[in-house]
Amino acid sequence: MACELAEPKLSRKIVNIFFAIVIDIFLKDFNAGDEYIVTIHINELGQTVRSGDFKNLELALIAFGAVAQQRAQKAINAGKKLGYGKSMTGDQLYFWSYVFFQSPGPRGQSILKNAGSWDFSGLPFDKETKYPLGIQSKAYRILATWRYVELRKTL
Repeated sequence: MACELAEPKLSRKIVNIFFAIVIDIFLKDFNAGDEYIVTIHINELGQTVRSGDFKNLELALIAFGAVAQQRAQKAINAGKKLGYGKSMTGDQLYFWSYVFFQSPGPRGQSILKNAGSWDFSGLPFDKETKYPLGIQSKAYRILATWRYVELRKTL
């Protein structure tokens, strides 16, 4: 007896990018009213931020990818201004992209400046706390998880 799987029905619900994907800036590369509607939220720092309700997950993921790329570029630009040069390892790019994704303004720039170079190994790292507060500690953990996943692929 053959078993057939039904094709899943995709929901056409609106995707709120602030809550579903947790980004709190808004790019102007999307058509307001057609692809999204602007929403206002309060972030974890108590700041009012613009976000959007996208009409579907595909557009929300495109927006997320665009923001991630923009934040990585902010890290690269900040490092260039500090004289760190263009040469980074993949781990360094991943680490600094995460730092600037979480804090693209003065806070991220301060962490990069305190590192003294693209090398992040000298930054303080909270190894004891299950839920670290510092962005650099979170970035270390995200990077370690990514490296673990990459290693597992080779086994």
